[in-house]
Amino acid sequence: MLVALAVLLFSTLILLLTWEQIVVQRISKGLHGPKWVLPFIGTLAPILNPYEFVVAAPQREERDLWWSYFMGKFILFTKDISLAKRIIKEQGTTFSAFVSFTSKQLFGSRTLTFFPKGDHDVLRRALGPIFTRRGVLTLLPAVEGNIRKHLRLWIDEREITVAARATDLVFDFVTEAFLGNLSPAQTKSWRYKYHLVSKAITAAPVNFPGTTYWRGAKARQSLTQDMKPIVELAIKRADDGQEPTTIIEHWAKALIESKKERLEDADIRQVIEDNLVAFLFAGQDTSASAISSMFARLSANPDVLEKVRAEQTRVRPQRDEPITADAVNQMKYTCQVVKEVLRLDSPAVTAPVIAEREFKIKGLVFPKGTVVFPFFLPALLDKGFVEPLKFDPNRFGLERREHALNAGNYLTFGVGPYRCLGNKLIEVVLTLTAAIAAMGAEWRRIPTVLGNKMTLDSTRRLADGCVIAIQAREA
Repeated sequence: MLVALAVLLFSTLILLLTWEQIVVQRISKGLHGPKWVLPFIGTLAPILNPYEFVVAAPQREERDLWWSYFMGKFILFTKDISLAKRIIKEQGTTFSAFVSFTSKQLFGSRTLTFFPKGDHDVLRRALGPIFTRRGVLTLLPAVEGNIRKHLRLWIDEREITVAARATDLVFDFVTEAFLGNLSPAQTKSWRYKYHLVSKAITAAPVNFPGTTYWRGAKARQSLTQDMKPIVELAIKRADDGQEPTTIIEHWAKALIESKKERLEDADIRQVIEDNLVAFLFAGQDTSASAISSMFARLSANPDVLEKVRAEQTRVRPQRDEPITADAVNQMKYTCQVVKEVLRLDSPAVTAPVIAEREFKIKGLVFPKGTVVFPFFLPALLDKGFVEPLKFDPNRFGLERREHALNAGNYLTFGVGPYRCLGNKLIEVVLTLTAAIAAMGAEWRRIPTVLGNKMTLDSTRRLADGCVIAIQAREA
């Protein structure tokens, strides 16, 4: 009896493995890709070397379309820019956001990223006003206060890894702007839990005790419990007609109004909680990566740093005075520096999606469930930008206007209806960081064995995090 059962199980396994290989080869017919894949698992590259899988290999690839396979998912890559933009623009219809193999479980389904197009449009209109440039500039006191506080801490340490310290800076600002002031104990606890969630985003989707994904999922559940009283108070204040003082209070007020439009069945509390986790992730990791790249670029280009300082001296002669919205609007060159950092060292190089139905690309048919990686780094380094590999903030000035001439290729924040909602906030945070650091500190980058190599976890970033020696700058 046991022998017969073993034979049956073995035969079933062989049939499944054979069928999987047949299906994969049928889908991939006519496409460049591996000759065979490991059963069930596929390639191990997304786990062993995500940077190689998502960034380095696509950069080397000469073809515009190729495939891979991982954890039961057929994966399609394209570096054809027009095709990549078409795919991104079809998010919400033919495709939905994918982000990673664990993101939907960790972020929640009621986020801007994962809502279907109709509800997404309503939610975007509700959450969007605070993220316009005008709305973002109302957050200047929180941004500036946290930058100045953390810069003093960095100077006291004398030698820091910028990426790690910038993560704390952005976390403190974002939680203050979104939630109000947390206690030191809450801040420490939330930072740790959020670190676990961030690690789980790119982990293998293995939900066993002790795994990275399991720890991240537990931390996400704990964060949800921590958020509840804050979110419920925001909803109560909105119901009572009180003026919003934090971003989630703005959201609560807007979402109550949105229920009259289309989100009748939405649980406002869950929508706020899910989007809060998603925004913390997107804002923290993306901004921290860009800040570390900005410090590295300014250290390597002292002429650019001096131009930033000259502009800051002209715009705000008293460097310790609070920075106003009018002053930020005059920081034209500093803003050009930020745009160039985000072009050359874009934290995002793709916006993966998953097919909600069968679709065609270049005459080839792909099934529902196919994951597509539209690779847009080539657009940011397109020949339309003069000397595209050179760090040159002047390309964004009024004389050359390369950002306008190549608007379709400046894809750092994506394209279409699902374009990053927080792009103005990230730009203002980076502009103020450059402005305050340039006037308040001197720094030099300390060489490491990793040099300028990039890596990929939740975002693309410098592998060494940008190690610098930093000291106060004389007034």
